[in-house]
Amino acid sequence: MRRILNRLFAWMSGAPAPSLPPDGPAEPAPRPAAALSLPMAPAAAAGPAAELAEALRAHRQWVETGGREGRRADLSGRSLRLASLFMANLREAGLQGANLQRAEIQWTDLAGADLAGADLSGADLFQSNLEGARLAGASLREAGLLSANAAGADFEGADLEGADLKGACLRGARLAGARLDRADLRGADLTGARGLSPEQLARALTDGATRLPGGPVPGGCGGK
Repeated sequence: MRRILNRLFAWMSGAPAPSLPPDGPAEPAPRPAAALSLPMAPAAAAGPAAELAEALRAHRQWVETGGREGRRADLSGRSLRLASLFMANLREAGLQGANLQRAEIQWTDLAGADLAGADLSGADLFQSNLEGARLAGASLREAGLLSANAAGADFEGADLEGADLKGACLRGARLAGARLDRADLRGADLTGARGLSPEQLARALTDGATRLPGGPVPGGCGGK
């Protein structure tokens, strides 16, 4: 028992155990365990993430103070592939030509943002606010826009092939020349959408809950 206590004290304190008389021949005290060395990430790796976090913080302040403080985020042409913009406030931000492939953009406020020519293929924009956003020429192939609000957004010439737009609000959106092959528009609200041709709709997936441009005008998105 004393031998076990000797080892326990040595392990806990990293110092020689107290001099309890041993039951038998004395054993050398175990060496203190070497300090655990955790690998440190290169300082450069934290740079882009810290820079993005600061840009988001300053932009939120710019929005909330009406431009009196902070600064507008200009992330045009930036590589933000796989970035997390979850619940970020990017109203009226500059994201032209940005690479947002497979980015996490759920519940993000992008109202009035400039995303023209951006690559959002595979991005998840679940319930994000894209009202009045500019997405002309953008790629949204296989993107998830489930229940997103894109009322009045400009999708002219955008690639929405395979995009999930179930339940999305596209009231008054510009869709001239947009590619809608295999786009899921079931339950989507297209009331007042502009530039949408029957050929485009024929290549998309719709159902009885899809509100078409020529249909009755509801009180709000989805009839709300």
